Amino acid sequence: MATLFQTATFRNSLCTTPPPNVVASTIANSHINLTMNLSNLFPCSNPVNPHMRSEESRLQTFLDHSSSWPSHRIHATPRQISKAGMYYLGVRDRVKCWYCNGGLQNWERNDDPWEEHTKWFPMCEFVLQQKDLDYVHRIVSRFPNLRRPLIQNPANPNQLGNFQSGLILRNGHRNDGPEIIDPREEVRSIETKVDGEMSSSELIQQAKRMGFDERIIKNALKRKYEVTGNGFSRLEILVESILAMDEESASNRSEEASTTPSAESGSEEIRRLQEERTCKVCRNERASIVLIPCGHIACCIGCAEDTSICPICRLRIREKVRSFIV
Repeated sequence: MATLFQTATFRNSLCTTPPPNVVASTIANSHINLTMNLSNLFPCSNPVNPHMRSEESRLQTFLDHSSSWPSHRIHATPRQISKAGMYYLGVRDRVKCWYCNGGLQNWERNDDPWEEHTKWFPMCEFVLQQKDLDYVHRIVSRFPNLRRPLIQNPANPNQLGNFQSGLILRNGHRNDGPEIIDPREEVRSIETKVDGEMSSSELIQQAKRMGFDERIIKNALKRKYEVTGNGFSRLEILVESILAMDEESASNRSEEASTTPSAESGSEEIRRLQEERTCKVCRNERASIVLIPCGHIACCIGCAEDTSICPICRLRIREKVRSFIV
């Protein structure tokens, strides 16, 4: 799923919003007439980024930075993301909502733009206007414990009927809302955890002994923490993530090479990358088996069955792990 990269503080200390983790129950118990025109109920009259109000303006940000938007790994189209209220910042896969200013990054292949927007920012008035309360209720109820940030311009609680009564939880205690997430603190926390694991985790040490580049290992570990909040629990999952990260880097390098004036050098880079991933035994099929302990990806599935010594370094093979890179 997509993750947060920036949260905004309130414009003044008098603004308040209900705790996002009780949005589902309070919406469900609200007495709002759902047949009411949602554009009247949620007019979106206080946007943080009014210059991106139109869908076409948001779409244009993707067109202006088409070379940097990672369309090769995200199924959602720029049009779909723009329709969900978000525009591209031109950096990595970072987008922001035109209305609530909520920021998302680290998109996964099958992430749905409306679902991600709603999941993280259910009090965004644009979401409530476009998707209605039932939709918001369904999405939020699936992620009851998600730590959501407070946004700059939440939907007015008075517009939500008896929304205020939802602030009183069933046990009679008042919930004053979640802790405001400081994105810089989140980054520091992840970096601390990653640095600790890089020096102490036995899985990481095994990956290093297999010959994987320490920088690639660290990047894979960092992404794992950003997406799931946890490190790796199994060596094969770590290896697959490292290979995927390495493949992504190679793809980026080949894309950069193809945009240089020298088409010949770009073709040479692609040829070299293809040769690196070819089975070293049959020289025909794609290599997809990681040989342990050396870590070389040297054989296709068929050749690996009859191979006991790595064809690259001649080290005896103790284990063979299938890699799945798409």
